[in-house]
Amino acid sequence: MTDSKGVKLTVEGLSNEYPGRNIAILPWRVIDRLNVSGGDVIEIEGLNKTYAIANPGQRTSFIHIDGETRRAAGVGIGEAPTIP
Repeated sequence: MTDSKGVKLTVEGLSNEYPGRNIAILPWRVIDRLNVSGGDVIEIEGLNKTYAIANPGQRTSFIHIDGETRRAAGVGIGEAPTIP
Protein backbone atom coordinates (compact mmCIF):
# COMPACT_ATOMS: atom_id res chain seq x y z
CA MET A 1 0.00 0.00 0.00
CA THR A 2 2.82 2.46 0.74
CA ASP A 3 6.03 2.80 -1.22
CA SER A 4 8.68 5.50 -1.54
CA LYS A 5 6.49 7.40 -4.00
CA GLY A 6 3.34 7.47 -1.85
CA VAL A 7 0.27 5.37 -1.17
CA LYS A 8 -1.16 2.89 -3.67
CA LEU A 9 -4.85 2.06 -3.40
CA THR A 10 -7.05 -0.07 -5.60
CA VAL A 11 -9.69 1.91 -7.50
CA GLU A 12 -13.38 1.30 -6.94
CA GLY A 13 -16.26 3.21 -8.46
CA LEU A 14 -17.93 6.08 -6.68
CA SER A 15 -21.66 6.10 -6.03
CA ASN A 16 -23.84 8.08 -8.41
CA GLU A 17 -24.26 10.62 -5.62
CA TYR A 18 -21.05 12.46 -6.63
CA PRO A 19 -20.68 12.32 -10.42
CA GLY A 20 -18.25 14.79 -11.99
CA ARG A 21 -17.30 16.46 -8.72
CA ASN A 22 -13.67 15.25 -8.63
CA ILE A 23 -14.16 13.65 -5.22
CA ALA A 24 -11.93 10.85 -3.95
CA ILE A 25 -13.20 8.91 -0.94
CA LEU A 26 -10.30 7.44 1.01
CA PRO A 27 -9.90 5.40 4.19
CA TRP A 28 -9.25 7.47 7.33
CA ARG A 29 -5.87 5.80 7.86
CA VAL A 30 -4.76 6.96 4.40
CA ILE A 31 -6.01 10.49 5.03
CA ASP A 32 -3.89 10.50 8.22
CA ARG A 33 -0.85 8.95 6.51
CA LEU A 34 -0.94 11.57 3.74
CA ASN A 35 -1.34 14.31 6.35
CA VAL A 36 -4.35 15.80 4.56
CA SER A 37 -7.80 16.77 5.74
CA GLY A 38 -11.19 16.26 4.18
CA GLY A 39 -11.57 18.87 1.45
CA ASP A 40 -7.86 19.05 0.61
CA VAL A 41 -6.81 18.47 -2.98
CA ILE A 42 -4.76 15.33 -3.62
CA GLU A 43 -2.85 14.19 -6.68
CA ILE A 44 -3.68 10.84 -8.26
CA GLU A 45 -1.03 9.30 -10.53
CA GLY A 46 -2.00 6.57 -12.96
CA LEU A 47 -0.94 6.75 -16.60
CA ASN A 48 -1.63 10.48 -16.19
CA LYS A 49 -1.80 12.84 -13.22
CA THR A 50 -5.04 14.38 -12.05
CA TYR A 51 -6.36 15.97 -8.89
CA ALA A 52 -9.35 15.29 -6.67
CA ILE A 53 -10.83 16.49 -3.41
CA ALA A 54 -10.02 14.09 -0.57
CA ASN A 55 -12.91 12.92 1.58
CA PRO A 56 -12.64 10.38 4.37
CA GLY A 57 -15.24 7.73 4.71
CA GLN A 58 -14.27 4.17 3.90
CA ARG A 59 -12.80 1.48 6.10
CA THR A 60 -11.40 -0.40 3.14
CA SER A 61 -8.16 -0.27 1.18
CA PHE A 62 -9.81 1.34 -1.83
CA ILE A 63 -9.94 4.79 -3.36
CA HIS A 64 -13.44 5.56 -4.64
CA ILE A 65 -13.41 7.89 -7.65
CA ASP A 66 -15.89 8.60 -10.44
CA GLY A 67 -15.47 7.70 -14.09
CA GLU A 68 -14.38 11.18 -15.13
CA THR A 69 -11.56 11.20 -12.57
CA ARG A 70 -10.55 7.63 -13.53
CA ARG A 71 -10.31 8.65 -17.20
CA ALA A 72 -8.28 11.77 -16.35
CA ALA A 73 -5.83 9.67 -14.28
CA GLY A 74 -5.69 6.91 -16.89
CA VAL A 75 -6.81 4.17 -14.47
CA GLY A 76 -9.66 1.72 -14.35
CA ILE A 77 -11.52 -0.09 -11.62
CA GLY A 78 -9.22 -2.64 -9.99
CA GLU A 79 -6.03 -0.76 -10.87
CA ALA A 80 -3.82 0.89 -8.25
CA PRO A 81 -2.71 4.49 -8.86
CA THR A 82 -0.27 6.27 -6.55
CA ILE A 83 -1.27 9.11 -4.28
CA PRO A 84 2.03 10.89 -3.55
